[in-house]
Amino acid sequence: MLRYLPSLLLLVAMSAQAQPAAPPSLTPRAHPEAPSTAYVNGRWFNGTTFAADTLFSVEGVFTRTRPAEVAHTIDLAGRYLVPPYGDAHTHTLSDAYSVAMAEPYQEQGIFYVLVLTNSHSGAAEVHAQFEPPTTIDVAYVHGGLTSTQSHPHGIYERLALGVFTSAQREERRDEILASRLRLNDAYWFIDTEADLEAVWPQFLAQGPDAVKIYLLDAARGAAEGNMMGRGLHPALIAPIVEQVHAAGLRAFAHVETADDVRLALEAGVDGFAHLPGYGYKADDVTIYHLSDEIIQLAGERQTIFTPTMAVTTLFHAPGAERLEAARAYQRDVLQRLHEAGARIALGADMWGETSTLEAQTMQEHEVFEPATLLDLWTRTTPQVVFPGRAIGRLAPGYEASFLALACNPLEDFSCTAQIEVAVKQGAVLQPTP
Repeated sequence: MLRYLPSLLLLVAMSAQAQPAAPPSLTPRAHPEAPSTAYVNGRWFNGTTFAADTLFSVEGVFTRTRPAEVAHTIDLAGRYLVPPYGDAHTHTLSDAYSVAMAEPYQEQGIFYVLVLTNSHSGAAEVHAQFEPPTTIDVAYVHGGLTSTQSHPHGIYERLALGVFTSAQREERRDEILASRLRLNDAYWFIDTEADLEAVWPQFLAQGPDAVKIYLLDAARGAAEGNMMGRGLHPALIAPIVEQVHAAGLRAFAHVETADDVRLALEAGVDGFAHLPGYGYKADDVTIYHLSDEIIQLAGERQTIFTPTMAVTTLFHAPGAERLEAARAYQRDVLQRLHEAGARIALGADMWGETSTLEAQTMQEHEVFEPATLLDLWTRTTPQVVFPGRAIGRLAPGYEASFLALACNPLEDFSCTAQIEVAVKQGAVLQPTP
C-alpha cells in the first residue's frame, strides 16, 4: 500500500521551463493539508519527451511561483516524472468483495479509475474509502442500460445466485434467466420509451458519474423482432443519449459490431467501452471492421475508445492465426482512430488486472510509439475518467500528482513500473518495501 511520508530532503538549484497553465474549464481538486513543496532536479514528461524543470505545489496544485514559505524541498535526483496512470474500464472496486483491488491500483501508480458498470448497492458500500486525497479516485457507472435478459443481466444474476462455473451456469440456466436480484441496481431493462420514462428518474437518483448502454448487434435484433441478448433497440439509443446529455453526463456504449458503433455515433454517444470484435469470433470478421467514414466521424467528435485489446487474448477463437488477425485489425484501427482525432483510453476489463496489462499489450504489439502510449495512459485516460479535473499534465494549475520513475520509459517501457516516489495532490507517497 502507498503511505504518506512527511518529507524528502535536499535543496538544489532550480531550472524553469514554460508550460501551459490548466485551461479555465478544468478545476484542480485542492488538498489544503498538503505542505507547500518545491520539486527540483526532476525530468518532467511533457507529452512527447522529458525536460528538466522545477515546479512547486501549494495546497496540492502545481505552480511556477515560489510560495512565501516552502515546507519541503524534494530532490528528485534526475528521476523521470510522469502523471499518474488511469484506468478507464474496470468492474473491480465495485463492492466490498472486490475492493481489495485498490492496493494493486495504487502500487502500480494508477490513481484514476472508472468502474464502467457496477451495482449501486455495492458501490455504496465502498465509495467513501476513496474520498481522501491520498487514495485513488474512483468514478462509478451505476447499472447498465439494456433490454430484457440482455447483457449484463446474466453475469450479475449468476454472481448474485452464487453460480461461478460453466457447468453450474448450464444447469441453472432457466433460473438465471428468470432472476431479477440485481434489477435496477446493476442493470436496468429498457424495452420501450415508456420504460425509459419510468426508470430514468430512479436511475439518476443513484447519482452515476456516467452512463453505459449495451448494444450487441442491435440492428440484427431489431430486424429479427427479438432484442433478447442484443441489448437496446436501435430506436431507443438516441432518446437515451439525449437524456444522458440533458443530465450533464456522458454515455459510453458496449458494442459488438461496427454497425453498433455506427448506430451509437449517430445517436451522439461520447465513448465506446470496447472496439467491436474484441472476441473476433465471427466467421465473417468484416462485421467488426470500422469504415473510413465511421473513423472520420469518431475523430471529428473526439470520441473516446477504450479498446480492451488485452481481452482478445482470452476470448479469441482457437488458433494463432486468428489471434494474429485480430491483433493486426486492432493495431490498424487504433492507429487510424488516433490519427483521425479520436481519444484512446486504457482499461483492461478483466478481473484481477488493471490498465497496466492493457499498456503492456499495446506496447508489445507496437500499436503506438512509446511517447504516444505513455501520453494516452497518463493524460488521455485520467482526463477521460474525470473530464472536469485538471489532471494528466505536469504544469501550473494542474493537481500536483506525479510518479517518479527510476529510468526512462521512452527508452524501455518497462520503466513505467519502476516507481520510486509517488505524489498525489502534494502528498508524498512511496511503495512499502
